[in-house]
Formats: sequence, structure tokens, C-alpha cells
Amino acid sequence: MLSQNFYKNELGNHIFEFNIRKPQEIVCWLINLGKGVIVLEPTELREQLISLAKNVIFNYENGLTPKT
Repeated sequence: MLSQNFYKNELGNHIFEFNIRKPQEIVCWLINLGKGVIVLEPTELREQLISLAKNVIFNYENGLTPKT
């Protein structure tokens, strides 16, 4: 991570700004923050999180279980 900024906007939302080289490196961290996370940009990272969430939902809706 190259730099970061944290502040609260006028609506009371906490805003984290990061300048990073590879956005995919923080996907797991963002997921750990839970349902309140909204990625504003970059679009690539936002789409990656949406795709991951859709895959998780698909797995649960279709009763898929891990192979043991």
C-alpha cells in the first residue's frame, strides 16, 4: 500500500482512501470488513467483489459444499 487517508463524510460514513499498485491485494481485507463495505472505485476492484459475492450466493443457494 502506497498511501492511505481516513475521514468521515457529511453523511457520517467512514471513507477510506488508498493508493495501491494492485487493487486485488486488498480483496480479502475488504471482505472481512463485512456487509457495510462499498467500493466506489476502481471499477475493477468493485466488479471483483461483486463477482465474488455472486459466487458465494450461488454456492449457498445451490447447496454446494466443500470437497473433503
